[in-house]
Amino acid sequence: MEEKSLRNIAICCSIFGLVAIFFVSERLELQKTGIGEISIGDLGKNVRVCGTIDSRFVSDNGHIFLRLSDGTDSINIVVFSDTVKNLERYKIDVHELEKGGSICVIGYIDEYKDEMEIIGKKISVN
Repeated sequence: MEEKSLRNIAICCSIFGLVAIFFVSERLELQKTGIGEISIGDLGKNVRVCGTIDSRFVSDNGHIFLRLSDGTDSINIVVFSDTVKNLERYKIDVHELEKGGSICVIGYIDEYKDEMEIIGKKISVN
C-alpha cells in the first residue's frame, strides 16, 4: 500500500475510535451513592446522590446552595454560578428547585469548614 493510503486509513480509524469513545462514555453512569456512605476518604471522587431538598439558598453571585437528604444522611450541595449557566443551556433551571423537591446530583466530594459537601456539576429532577 502507498503511504498516502495508509495515512488515510489511520486517520479514518482514529476518527471512528474517538466517536466510539464519545458515545460509550455518554452511556456510562455513576452508580448511586447513599449520602451516609460518603466519608473523608472519598474527597475528590465523583459521586451520584439522589434525595430530597431540605433547604435552598441563592447567593448574590448566583451560586446555589442546597441541603440534600436521602434517609441515610444529609449533605450540602454547592452549584457555582458558571455551572448554573451551563445547566441552563440544557434547559435545567436550578432556580426552580424548591424545598421538598426530589433531585439527583452528580459532582465531586469536597470539604469546607470541616464538613463534607458535593460540588454539583449535573442535576436532574426526579
